[in-house]
Amino acid sequence: MHTPSLKHTGDFFNRARAFAEPSPARLLSRYASFGVIQNAFVDYRGAQDLLAKTESPNFNVFRVLRMERDEVRLHSALLAHWLNPSGTHGQGALFLETFWSEIIQCHGPSTAPSPTSAQFGRWRVSAEKFTIHGNLDLVLQSPEHEVLWVVENKIDADEGYEQLSRYRKWLDSQSRYRTKRLFFLTPDGRRAETLPDECDYTRLSYQNQITRWITATIPRIRSSKVRAIVEQHLEVIQHLEVEP
Repeated sequence: MHTPSLKHTGDFFNRARAFAEPSPARLLSRYASFGVIQNAFVDYRGAQDLLAKTESPNFNVFRVLRMERDEVRLHSALLAHWLNPSGTHGQGALFLETFWSEIIQCHGPSTAPSPTSAQFGRWRVSAEKFTIHGNLDLVLQSPEHEVLWVVENKIDADEGYEQLSRYRKWLDSQSRYRTKRLFFLTPDGRRAETLPDECDYTRLSYQNQITRWITATIPRIRSSKVRAIVEQHLEVIQHLEVEP
């Protein structure tokens, strides 16, 4: 067996020591590289801080108030307000017109003619309407066009006992209206459990139809104040995932 000489052994340890203890030039290069990375990180943090101050991309008033999934106080209330031509948003029938074009006309032909802007302005919109069959989340009606829509909004809550069946009965009893539609609005557009026949209602989803409707409306909003709130509402809507 060949036995390494002391010279060879010494050369090995010298090379190992040189690798473990780099030369001043190599150390300088290493520290210089670290300095570049450190400076880049400082620049990145500075840019992030400036973005936070000027754009506040992570700020959402509804998240701050922990209302993201509040069906009644947030979503039903705001949807009713946006759709109300007399709402304090000041945009008249803009939201209602876009709702008609983006949702109603995309769910089969309507027996009612498409109203004009002035006619949309005479529609009545109410939230939490009391009836003997239960409180209706959202009601839109136009006696002039004999149109009546009811929207049942569900995010986390389960349907009540025969809830949609009861609402369908109330709709059918409104004889002065020729076009009557019941909408079931959920985050993912699921089927209703309390109304077996899907011909009796229309499924809507926040992720699909509501997002599309609000997205189409935003560029036409003339008030920057209203636009900012609508954009924050849309941001919350787009993250309405079904909880396990």
